[in-house]
Amino acid sequence: MKASQLQRLWTVVGSILVYWTINSWIVSQGGQEVFGIKLVSPHPVPAALIAIPVCSSLLILTSLIGCVYARRFGEGTWTTRIPIVWINALRSTSIEAQLYQGFMLIAFSFVPVAGLVHFWDKVLGAKIVTTGNPPALIESMWSWSALTTWNDPARICTNFKLVPTISCSGNATLLPGVEPLAFAVLTTAAVGTAIAHWIFAFRRKQNKR
Repeated sequence: MKASQLQRLWTVVGSILVYWTINSWIVSQGGQEVFGIKLVSPHPVPAALIAIPVCSSLLILTSLIGCVYARRFGEGTWTTRIPIVWINALRSTSIEAQLYQGFMLIAFSFVPVAGLVHFWDKVLGAKIVTTGNPPALIESMWSWSALTTWNDPARICTNFKLVPTISCSGNATLLPGVEPLAFAVLTTAAVGTAIAHWIFAFRRKQNKR
């Protein structure tokens, strides 16, 4: 692909990633989505849970695009190794270019990583109950023994009450053991590709002899 094509692809995927991360972060804190576009769950914990695989996948794609761009077209200063968003005629050596490119890297890479940390913190702190009647509290989302069926075995709760009876509102389906493991692998891959992108972006390209 040409440099301009990778730049457009970086812009599109990165913008979706930032939008989803920020909206999920806001909703997970009890707020409302910005711009009124309903893409994430309105409940804090499900919004965080869904954001983990979505943001991880988008971050992997964004980071891979960044790595390819840096390897193929990055010459000179580090600003040339980051795809340019919206502004084509950007003088790479200027202080304005450094500030702009630094801001875009933070927005398209560092913010999603911070978002993933927040989403995991939100999910790990939530209570999980079985869907049986009466429901029972599950000790850990990593418990494979709680996976009694593939069809709605457990619910992760935004609002949990133990008395007078167990109640779980603002919830979402969770496959104990399976989903946490899959999400953990995906998140690790996302953070790993992001780190690889940072290395490619800031490491000076060696001249070929």
